[in-house]
Amino acid sequence: MMKPTKKLLGIAVMIVLISVTLTLEVYAKEIMTRAEFCTFAVNLYEDVTGKTITERVKFTDTTDANVEKAAAAGIVTGVGNGRFDPEGELTREQAAVILARLAAAAGKPIPAFEAVFSDIDSVSPWALAGVGQVQGIGIMSGTGADLFSPKDNYSQEQAAITLLRLFDYLTLSKYTDRDYALQVKELINMERAKAGLDPLIWTEELHAAATVRAGELPLSFSHYRPDGSACFTVLDEFNIVSTSRGENIAGNFKTPEQVVAAWLSSENHRKYILGSAYTDLGVGVFTDSSGKLYWSLFFVG
Repeated sequence: MMKPTKKLLGIAVMIVLISVTLTLEVYAKEIMTRAEFCTFAVNLYEDVTGKTITERVKFTDTTDANVEKAAAAGIVTGVGNGRFDPEGELTREQAAVILARLAAAAGKPIPAFEAVFSDIDSVSPWALAGVGQVQGIGIMSGTGADLFSPKDNYSQEQAAITLLRLFDYLTLSKYTDRDYALQVKELINMERAKAGLDPLIWTEELHAAATVRAGELPLSFSHYRPDGSACFTVLDEFNIVSTSRGENIAGNFKTPEQVVAAWLSSENHRKYILGSAYTDLGVGVFTDSSGKLYWSLFFVG
């Protein structure tokens, strides 16, 4: 695999991001069409792999080259009877499946995760695996109130953000975010052992929730999420019930050892790591397109 150029998915995504910055309130309402998303997907695929998709799959209702390329690479499929429905408005569950297929086509399949939303029964059976995958590594999160809203439309703002997150996932080469997350857990439990405290238990639900938070930190580096809600609302989205909860965040530390040392040197952060009221731990790590690492911890008891 050739080294990616990191051109942020090409000019199309750059235009979207600029537009979002300038006119967020209006632009966020613009719905991504199926053909438009193919352009984004093909730009990402060809940039990350260094390969040009030369094969084509033809449809009766479009001659868009990027649609034909995306279909040939197995990233998208038609809607039946030889049609693609290029102007059809993309739904959130469709986007989740396309993102998961795109990762697989680019050579880095996303591990399987079970999606945990209160409206999971409304997700189409063919989309369940994809929704779980993109939620599990923090590429897509819910819409609030523990909902995924699978049939809602997928905005161009959401597309730009999630494609950038997928770009980061695909270009991560020296380690995996999960590897670093597990190392952080081990370092924290070593410190707790020194203090005579029980180890914190790793749970996949907390890991997934912390991964979502780590992915949100480039957009809002605070204990509030990009939509303005408190950080702990993500725990509700994952049906995590607790009587006590805490969050640590950090940015720009390059290794688990560095970030844990920094947290331990801060009284406010150390009190969570060594809190006797906590029993479970979730660790999330996110790497942005510049290589900067963002870290998130959830403590619950």
